[in-house]
Amino acid sequence: MRPKISIIIPVYNRERAVVRAINSIRGTEAEIIVVDDGSTDGSADAARRALAESGHPGEVLTQNNAGPGAARNTGSAKAQGAYLAFLDSDDYWFSHTLPHLLAAIAQSNDVALLFLQHQDFAADAPISAPDATLQIEHFPHVVAAAGYTRHIRFASCNAVIRRNVFVALGGFTTQVNAAEDTDLFLRAGGLGLGCALLRAPVMMAHQVEGTDQLTGDVTNVRQGLAFLLAQEKAGHYPGGRSGNPTRARLLAHSVSHATRIAFAKGHPLQAYAIYFRHLPTLIRGRAWHWGLRLPLIPLLHLLRPRNFAFRLRPKR
Repeated sequence: MRPKISIIIPVYNRERAVVRAINSIRGTEAEIIVVDDGSTDGSADAARRALAESGHPGEVLTQNNAGPGAARNTGSAKAQGAYLAFLDSDDYWFSHTLPHLLAAIAQSNDVALLFLQHQDFAADAPISAPDATLQIEHFPHVVAAAGYTRHIRFASCNAVIRRNVFVALGGFTTQVNAAEDTDLFLRAGGLGLGCALLRAPVMMAHQVEGTDQLTGDVTNVRQGLAFLLAQEKAGHYPGGRSGNPTRARLLAHSVSHATRIAFAKGHPLQAYAIYFRHLPTLIRGRAWHWGLRLPLIPLLHLLRPRNFAFRLRPKR
């Protein structure tokens, strides 16, 4: 019998973290496919041992380093599940995650995309999350969902997508190493594919610190943002050059993310350059929350340092 869900875990030089990610998946109704993206440590062997001990069906694949989008595509091509879940190797699920996810899929009329509620944690402070009643909100597509709420993350690390839809969309772009997930969601957004937000309980822990995070690299993030905006300007997303304010919401998320990463990594001049250059996108996306707060992050950091990361210069 084919599994309902295939969990794809790309890994690059995270020997200890990938073991934690595999061990966090409880239950037997999913397969796990780990893709080692050219690691130079023992990540692949550690993943094989952890997968064998977990009892889950699946395998560990290896490839030359090609980036996160390519690694997820490699895993997805081998997957057997009706749905694909993407779990980063430094993140993890909770014991209640898989049962709730299966229940949400059963209750969601075969939607194309689901997003799990997350909670951030620092590398040295893993978290636990209590179980709670499952709360689901349904939308006609992911772009509509992004225009409605800022209280849930729209990223590959907490996304679940129907495998046939992922294949039809051609998977993740491999042209950039950041924002490849937003590009996929924008391509899916105009196709009338249902989307479900699992607002409760918290179902995945997302690590927000680490020296090897591609999505925390300012250059990668800026390149990813430029790619999205170029695709939008060229009319490559469903709806063409419509200037759709709802679609602009997802683009505004990317502008906000790039600005915050630049502040957090000690590049304030780049942060302000990103902010002012792309302020029209924030306005079109009606992202008033971040439109007002982003330029004040250095000050807000003094008041709430855990919520507003800021460095004056890069960490050595």
